Amino acid sequence: MQYVRYQSGEEIAYGILKGDSIQRIQGDLFDSPVVTDTLLYTKDCQLLAPCQPSKIIGIGMNFRHLFSSEKDYPKYPRLFLKLPTSVVGPYDTVSYPTLVTATIFEAELAVVIGRKARDVPQQDARDYVLGFTGMNDISSREYLHSDLSDQGPGDAIVKACDEFAPMGPCIDTEVDPRNVQLRAWLNGELKQDHNTSDLIFDVDQVVSYVSRVFTLHPGDVITTGTPIGYELMHPGDTIECEIEGIGRLKNAIRSRTVSP
Repeated sequence: MQYVRYQSGEEIAYGILKGDSIQRIQGDLFDSPVVTDTLLYTKDCQLLAPCQPSKIIGIGMNFRHLFSSEKDYPKYPRLFLKLPTSVVGPYDTVSYPTLVTATIFEAELAVVIGRKARDVPQQDARDYVLGFTGMNDISSREYLHSDLSDQGPGDAIVKACDEFAPMGPCIDTEVDPRNVQLRAWLNGELKQDHNTSDLIFDVDQVVSYVSRVFTLHPGDVITTGTPIGYELMHPGDTIECEIEGIGRLKNAIRSRTVSP
């Protein structure tokens, strides 16, 4: 099953993606949804971010190939946060703040939580997962280095700026998170191409671990990390991130101008 969130005219609703059509869902996907007989064509709808998380928890440096040897692997998942205001749709233009002059793209598989989760045992973690979606975990490059972070606005600007989390295009309930190819193209040139089979901490591990730190609510999102290949993006660039079995994000990049 593939769930989407869409806008048609003034209506914003959830639906089930069926090829070129969307079967409308009445109500909240995470609270007693009712599948209707109403069908809409995708060409007549705008696909939005497939959920509205209260928080996004990211896992950093979670691929084995990023380390020279196994002894260098992190002992625990490295966590960071993004804000609800970071979320934009799979095809939206991303305009980053005027304080930010350089960003990088990071294609990632993301976990969508289906029900309230706290202190979840690892063996039960999948019971709390609705499905999986894609995310471009956009990061501010110039604030990634500690010398700048210590002197300036801080680490929050690295990850949590407005529009730093393009997400979608759907929530897929059947994809196997242990074997998903992640690809990213910058202006049509392939930059990232790696598989989630290389993750250090798998989905069950990260859901369990995160739930012991933060209470997870339906619609919350955990991103699982990005492979090597991420590069700088600049205004005027277009970045495409493809998560196998889920679909492709395509976002144009621009800087946000503010009147003096």
